[in-house]
Amino acid sequence: MSSKIKLHRESFIQNFLSPVSRLADNVPIFFTEEEIYTVCANQDGSVVLLASYNIGNDKSFKINLPDIKKFVRLLDCIEDEELLLDVESNYVNYETDSVRFKYFLLEESYIQRCPATPEKIKQLQYDTTFDIPIAKLNEILKGSTITTDSDKLYLYTRDKKIYAELNDRERQNINSITYLVTDEYEGNALTACIPFA
Repeated sequence: MSSKIKLHRESFIQNFLSPVSRLADNVPIFFTEEEIYTVCANQDGSVVLLASYNIGNDKSFKINLPDIKKFVRLLDCIEDEELLLDVESNYVNYETDSVRFKYFLLEESYIQRCPATPEKIKQLQYDTTFDIPIAKLNEILKGSTITTDSDKLYLYTRDKKIYAELNDRERQNINSITYLVTDEYEGNALTACIPFA
């Protein structure tokens, strides 16, 4: 197998790889003619993420990244914003006059299987829907460094706005921080504070 991936480096890192790296270490990434996507879960499978990046390819294939954070650091070493990566059967190759690397991929048997599929996730029906801008998500993730005693994120509505609170309401005397996520949502208000662990 030999394929090429043409990407905008900063956008791919900020809008796809970095959010995924917060949840999982090694992930399968699927390349289709319409998009790049992954479905991954945390270690106990309680949180599942379907992430997609709208950029097409000339053919469909899959790669298994062994350490997504290391891959992000590797891409950060590149100065060019437009990348052309070569994908071989077991590694990703990049070569210019200024930087060269070969990043080896995992075999299928070593990758953690996600309990959900994109089809199952897309079939879910929701009572409330809203968008979280990537800048706001990054802001919330930065806030998690302040609330290290807390391992929960609560979502709720107040005054027709969606808020995210990093806290653990079952424990006392721990740091917390609350962010306004959006002032627009569709469907029902989140009257009960929904915790995500």
